Amino acid sequence: MAEAIEQGRLGDLFWRVDDPVVLFQSGEVVAWNPASRTAFALTPSPMDADADALRGALGAAADEFFALVREGVGGSRLHCTGGCELVLDVTVWRLRGEGVVAALFRDVTRRQRLTDGMARLSALGRELLDGEPSLPDLLQRITDEAKAITGGAFSAVMLVRSGREAEVTHFAYNAPRDLFPERLPRVVGLLEVALGAGGPVRLADIRGASAGVGIPVKHPPIAALLAAPVVAGDQLMGLVAVANEPGQREFDESDETLIVDLAAHAATAVRWAQARELADMTAERRRESIAVARHDVRNPLTAGKGYARMLASKADRMPDQMKTEAYQHLVAVFDRIEEFTERLLLSDDMPPPAGTPRWEDIRIDDMLRRLLADHTAAAKPTYGELVLFVQPDVPDHMRADPSLAREALDNLIGNAFKYGAPGEPITVTVRSEGDQVRFDVHNLGEGIAAEDQTHVFERYWRPERVRSGAIPGTGLGLAIVREIAEAHGGLVGVSSRPEEGTTFWVTFPAAVGGGTAQSVDAKGLGPTASKRSSRT
Repeated sequence: MAEAIEQGRLGDLFWRVDDPVVLFQSGEVVAWNPASRTAFALTPSPMDADADALRGALGAAADEFFALVREGVGGSRLHCTGGCELVLDVTVWRLRGEGVVAALFRDVTRRQRLTDGMARLSALGRELLDGEPSLPDLLQRITDEAKAITGGAFSAVMLVRSGREAEVTHFAYNAPRDLFPERLPRVVGLLEVALGAGGPVRLADIRGASAGVGIPVKHPPIAALLAAPVVAGDQLMGLVAVANEPGQREFDESDETLIVDLAAHAATAVRWAQARELADMTAERRRESIAVARHDVRNPLTAGKGYARMLASKADRMPDQMKTEAYQHLVAVFDRIEEFTERLLLSDDMPPPAGTPRWEDIRIDDMLRRLLADHTAAAKPTYGELVLFVQPDVPDHMRADPSLAREALDNLIGNAFKYGAPGEPITVTVRSEGDQVRFDVHNLGEGIAAEDQTHVFERYWRPERVRSGAIPGTGLGLAIVREIAEAHGGLVGVSSRPEEGTTFWVTFPAAVGGGTAQSVDAKGLGPTASKRSSRT
């Protein structure tokens, strides 16, 4: 056999081609060329070929390969799963007349990987368009796909802020968690090179290269690197990167083609995801603004209906001054409703409910007088008295936005009546607390469980017993009070015990200078020096 190999075409096939060639005689492996030893990592020399060694190299494809040789079938493709991990086209020839069979292998791994990768990317594009994933899920999906199509050890996707490419906004990766730092990476070193290249970057070994500067101390063990920028039009959005550990293969042209195509998919999908997030955020802010407006308008609307009912049923028996005051209160109610509408429904940027305070010095007794009159007009038959206390040391003015301060107190008093015991009084106590004016609103009733008190100022939160009961509400009132207080540099709080009732309080800045306020007459006709109350 050795002599035959040295002669003619068989010798040319065996020694001179760069592709693996294995010779068989009578069905037995008799020789393989040096290219076979390299491709399959075989130890025996060409003339000491061993079938078991070849089987180990081919892995699960070995039986199929030996069947091809026995049957003399060529033009088949094998997926080597043993020591070579290649995709091979196999051609089989019967040579001479001595029962010699030659098997020629051609490595089509790159071509097959490119074909398979393009098919995966096509499926990925359909998946991202149909599934509409969130941006974090999308980035993780692209990251995982980058690793899958290249066979890389690590993969990552990074987004940067438009116009400020040095600022990383999102980072997703497929690698062991303990190999990454807690904070977002900085755009330095290899990341800076990949972003600034304007195209794909493929490095055989990042170690020692200038691009390796700036890699965090804690990072995956990286050698070969491939990265492609994510670009939409002229906007640089980020990059997709894969890397291998030292000793693993370098990335090739097929890998580069796949990563560039994946980066193009990523650019389209990321823009769509960002547009969906912006639309969802805008819709959510609009829904929240409408919910807040509906909540806020309820108190003045109820008061307005009360004044209207009073004028409709009692106008002929009311003194002129009382009718005039009722009409004035009714106009004030509509002014408040109009302000809520402009602030929360017609604003293009939809500011938070508290907005920016329009600071004024508010006379406290005037505000209490209007508060008392409106809640008197809005009274339900089941409500008890509204009792006002003003401590002697309270300044006569506080510094706040009149509409927002009134909104906060309306919410606290409205809640106190809604959740208090029927027919029991609601007490509002005004006191001085340092440079703040504090309003305590107390009701009698079941109280609030200790574990619920930490949640009462959260938006849309309502206790389970309330949600399952018949009391209507949105869970917005107390959250709005908190936001208004914070906008004024004030505080809110709650104190409650089961069966003993609940006190909610809010503070506003006291105005500098001025005297002290007095208590308010129940009928709102003027100040008195003592406590007054009103059936509301």
